[in-house]
Amino acid sequence: MRRIQSRCPPGQIAHARYSQQLLRGVNAALANLKEQDIRQEFSMFRMLIPVLDHEGAAEAARFAAFMYLERCVTEVELLEILEPVDQGRAAAFHTRSSLARLEKRAMLKALVDARAILEEAGVPYKWKRVFGRRTKAIAAYAATTRPDVMVIDASHMGLFRRLATLAALSIRTITPVTMVH
Repeated sequence: MRRIQSRCPPGQIAHARYSQQLLRGVNAALANLKEQDIRQEFSMFRMLIPVLDHEGAAEAARFAAFMYLERCVTEVELLEILEPVDQGRAAAFHTRSSLARLEKRAMLKALVDARAILEEAGVPYKWKRVFGRRTKAIAAYAATTRPDVMVIDASHMGLFRRLATLAALSIRTITPVTMVH
């Protein structure tokens, strides 16, 4: 060691010692960070999952659970969308309250399935029920809550319905839309 020090000028030795001390300080500071602090600093997404129909949003919930376990999502918002029941042919033959009750019952299973997947993975989530046309209701909710990404379960949708939903949402909202199937 002495021979190496004698060959180096005194300024370089002091610089090397300072660099080593600085590196030790940085390593000590990094060692003190807890996993929770890193998780809060680097997790960035609030995810919106609309439950569009009685087929549900199971694939989107699985995707959200995976993203949560990978520490990419902090919170998931489930949005149950109920279509207006007073329009269409069924309104001529049934009362409005019975149609609303049937619609809620059909949507309940889809919502329970998505909630079970999220609860099993330990994902923090909120859910809300809104009434209205699908894309308009999603866009209005996204405008108020400002999620970072929107994930739609498209496993049960046909090609044209996927395209129509994606086109309508891209016109009405600036939130990025991901379809999983």
